[in-house]
Amino acid sequence: RDREDAVSAGFRISTGNVTGPTSTNQTMGQGFNKYALVLDRAHITLQPTPWLRLSGGRMANPFVGTDLLWADDLGFEGVSARVSHRFSPSVDAFVTGGWFPLRTDSPLQSGARHLAALQAGVNWKNSAGTTLRLSGGLFQYQGITGEREANARFTGGATDYGTRQEYPASMRQRGNTLFITNAQVDPLTGSTFWGLASEFRELNLNATLDIGNFDPVRIVLTGDYVKNLAFDRARMAARTGSQVQDGRDTGYLGRVLVGQPAMQRQGDWNVSLTYRWLGSDAVVDAFTNSDFGLGGTNNKGFILGANYALDRNAWVTVRWLASSLIDSMGPRVAGDTRAPTRLTADLLQVDLNAKF
Repeated sequence: RDREDAVSAGFRISTGNVTGPTSTNQTMGQGFNKYALVLDRAHITLQPTPWLRLSGGRMANPFVGTDLLWADDLGFEGVSARVSHRFSPSVDAFVTGGWFPLRTDSPLQSGARHLAALQAGVNWKNSAGTTLRLSGGLFQYQGITGEREANARFTGGATDYGTRQEYPASMRQRGNTLFITNAQVDPLTGSTFWGLASEFRELNLNATLDIGNFDPVRIVLTGDYVKNLAFDRARMAARTGSQVQDGRDTGYLGRVLVGQPAMQRQGDWNVSLTYRWLGSDAVVDAFTNSDFGLGGTNNKGFILGANYALDRNAWVTVRWLASSLIDSMGPRVAGDTRAPTRLTADLLQVDLNAKF
C-alpha cells in the first residue's frame, strides 16, 4: 500500500457535559441556554502493514464486546495496538492490547492510575454467511483502589494530605462498594472523600453468533461474561475496616436480535431482547452502561429494543429498560440490622438518529 495511506487521523465533536465519561446526551430545559460542543475523539492511526494497526489519542473503544463493560459512548484515551492474521478464507484471529492513563500523579494528594488491557479473539465464517466470533480479554486497573489517610488532614491549621486515593464523583455512577478515605472531615466544607473498596482485574469472555441463513433477515445471538478476579472480601475488610456481607464479582448478558444488525438502508429494521445481570463489583461502574438501572452496576433485568430506518441516513430507536437492584443500595456489613434497599427502575427511551 502507498505510504500516504498508512497514516490516518480522526476527530469527532459531540454535545453533552464533561462531568462524566459515558454519555453524550444533552438535556433540554436549560432556560434556552446554548449547548456546549466538546472534542469527543482525536486520534492518529498508523497501519504500516495490513496485519498491524497502532492508534494513539482519544479513540473509539478498540475492544470487541457489549456495554456490560464499556458504555457505547465511552472514549478511550491512550495507545492501542491490534495484530491480526488470516489463517484461511473462513478463519482469522486478532490480538488487541492497550495502555490508558486515567489520572496523572499528583504528589502529596493522589497517585497515578491507569488501565492495561489485552484481548484475543477468533472469527469464523461459512459459505452461507453465518459468522461466529469468540474473544477473551483481561483488563487490569492500577492505582484505582481507595486508601485511607494515615493522618488527619487538619491539625492546628496545617494540612496533611496523607495518602488519599478517592473515587471522584465526576467518574462514578453507582453500584461499586465505597468507603470513606479521609481521616478527618474538612471542618470548613464538611467534605467527605470516597474510595473503591475492591481492586479490579476484569476477565471478560464474549461470543457472538450471526446466523445468515435467512438473509436479509439475520438472527444474532450474543453472550457476554465478566468476573473481577481481584475481588477479595478479606482484603476489602483490611482496607475499609468493615466486613462487607454483600456485593458480587460477576456479571453476564444474553441477547437475541432479529432483523438487520445495522441500519444502512430505508426500511431496515430489527428487534432485540436482552437479559443483563451485573454484580456490584464485577466492573468499575464509571465505564459501564449509563442508562440501564440509571447507570452503573448492582442491577439486573431486561431490555426490549427496536430500530427502524426512516431513510438511509436516519433511523428511530425505541428501548424499554426494566431493572432492579441485586443487593442493597448501601453495602451491608457484619451486624447490620437495617432492611436492605432494593429499588427498581423502568426507563423508556425514544431516539431519532441521523448520520452524515
